[in-house]
Amino acid sequence: MIDNSYLLGLFSGTSTSTGSTTSLASLTSARKKQPTAPWSTSSKSMPEASELVRSALGGRKIINEASQDIDVQNASGDYKKLFAMYQGLETLTQLANRASIKGVSTSELALLQKRFTAGLGEVGDYLASTTLEGVRLVQGVSSSVSKSTSGVKRDQPDYVTGPIHEGALTSEVAAFQGNVAFSISAKRGNGETLAVDVDLNDMGATPRTLDNVIKHINTE
Repeated sequence: MIDNSYLLGLFSGTSTSTGSTTSLASLTSARKKQPTAPWSTSSKSMPEASELVRSALGGRKIINEASQDIDVQNASGDYKKLFAMYQGLETLTQLANRASIKGVSTSELALLQKRFTAGLGEVGDYLASTTLEGVRLVQGVSSSVSKSTSGVKRDQPDYVTGPIHEGALTSEVAAFQGNVAFSISAKRGNGETLAVDVDLNDMGATPRTLDNVIKHINTE
């Protein structure tokens, strides 16, 4: 014999079993603990998009707690407030969508913009004056960029000589004219110091532009 009283108990039902015959005494649906949200596909309280726009253009408040249908008794008052805010934001979305439709008249577009601005202010005032039991709401602007208050330290380069050349790479450098020779020291990754002797007389008749001198140094 299989005792299914535990399974039925999960759905607030009871059963009696005698031998191989099981009879159902009562079976009730599980009690809802949360109201049906207006964004739920099973919700019947959320007006159509066209109705939201028509209501807003008619001058009605876009946030109205009294219009929210709460289908659970003794539910927290937060639900009405949250659902009202959702409907208000959805109304703003539909106003913006309507304004983006090609062919909307100039007069209607002006009214849509006016009601959107007023509705945005209404949402801001509602957020500032509404308190919730288990939720904290903060008005702000969403961003995809995050900035840290701790900056990354950057090395400050130190130059021990004055500028050699100011101008284009293809212009001849006055400091490189005549009998010019110098040495360059560079430290490799393994700590070894490499010295390179450079004599610009080896360039021959090649113009001593900054670009040409750099190429000459790289061949040494």
